[in-house]
Amino acid sequence: MNHPRLLAPLLTSLLVCVALVGSCAEAPVVPEPPVVPEPPVVPEPPVVPGPPVVPGPEERTTASGLVYSVLQEGDGSASPVFGDRVKVHYSGWLTDGTQFDSSRERGEPAEFAVGRVIEGWNEALGLMSPGSRLKLTIPADLAYGGEGRPSIPANSTLIFDVELIAVTARTLPFQPWTEELAKTLTCSGTTCKAQDGSGEALAAGQHDHGVKYCVLQEGTGTPCAGADAVSLAFAMYDENNKPILSSAMEGAPLLGNPAQMPLPFLGGALALARKGTRMNIQVPYAQMARLAGMPGVEEGKTYLWQIEILSSMSFNKPEFVLPPDEELTTTASGLKYKVVREGAGTKPTAANEVVAHYAGWLTDGTPFDNSYDRGQPSTFPLSRVIGGWTEGLQLMAPGAMVIFVIPSDLGYGSGGSPPTIPGGATLVFVVELVDVR
Repeated sequence: MNHPRLLAPLLTSLLVCVALVGSCAEAPVVPEPPVVPEPPVVPEPPVVPGPPVVPGPEERTTASGLVYSVLQEGDGSASPVFGDRVKVHYSGWLTDGTQFDSSRERGEPAEFAVGRVIEGWNEALGLMSPGSRLKLTIPADLAYGGEGRPSIPANSTLIFDVELIAVTARTLPFQPWTEELAKTLTCSGTTCKAQDGSGEALAAGQHDHGVKYCVLQEGTGTPCAGADAVSLAFAMYDENNKPILSSAMEGAPLLGNPAQMPLPFLGGALALARKGTRMNIQVPYAQMARLAGMPGVEEGKTYLWQIEILSSMSFNKPEFVLPPDEELTTTASGLKYKVVREGAGTKPTAANEVVAHYAGWLTDGTPFDNSYDRGQPSTFPLSRVIGGWTEGLQLMAPGAMVIFVIPSDLGYGSGGSPPTIPGGATLVFVVELVDVR
């Protein structure tokens, strides 16, 4: 067996001897090191079969390229459609496993309208029913494309785990326009705006602005004409019958005085309606100038509005009254109240937004605030008002009227609310709950 490291010094010694004396004595023989036997070959261990591979949920790919698998089936009820409002839990990752968002980690589900999220979500939600859970693989062209987001690089494929908790509001079911039933909607009995773009108010009369309507269902409740407030569900569709805007998408019905509607044609329609009325209204762009610039709203086009009157209400400004203690109910916190009129429906929680008319006085009858003089009920979250209101309005259902006597510690405390409410003041309110959102 040759060992290059032993031979090299021997060769070097021989060459040096030849160079110096022409010859050298014969070098001693260096014995070869003992041969070290190769280690014995250890046979490979026998192949032990592993556990069978359990396949994951079946993946399906839609025509658009969305990939999904069902992690949990839903309750089988109707899937949300474009324009419906939904509540979901979700987590999202990049394909390398980096998580970029999660409602579960925040501890609060997300709520939004189908149609106002990325296209991959819009499509996937239409495959789900409440209770269902999907794993989604969304290609970039159905997500954020080449723009990306601060936590999402451009052209990223995204992975989501999405659970549909509930459909919280549904857009009015589409009803096609029926020309045979159409009538011209004039501005008789309400205020119209001039068509020349000046915004000048026109006197009440027969002004034809190209708006037509047809009644889908006659109402049987209180007329809207002369009402102080009307609540209506609505949906606006483009010429392809796709919803652009709806009360479901906005998360609440439209509420307001019929004579002060944000779009004049709505005031004209309400003058003909009552609670329960359902109506189609065909509206040219010229009568929707206030919506100019909204995605989907284009000059020269005509839009279909569908409305349903949910309630029609009239309010009378209440007079001051401080009931005697024997007529008041006192809660554990010290809040006192008297029910003047019972309501009906779901009572709010502290997490809700409410719509209410109210008037407030000091205990000597000095008024300090009221919504009646402003002509519109007020809208506010119950979590952002004085404690007496947060507690008291949770005792009410829509339509109820209650007198509250609120001690200072549930009102504005020792600091008061200058200049109208002194420190330590007990407050008296009359509240009418109009709506819960």
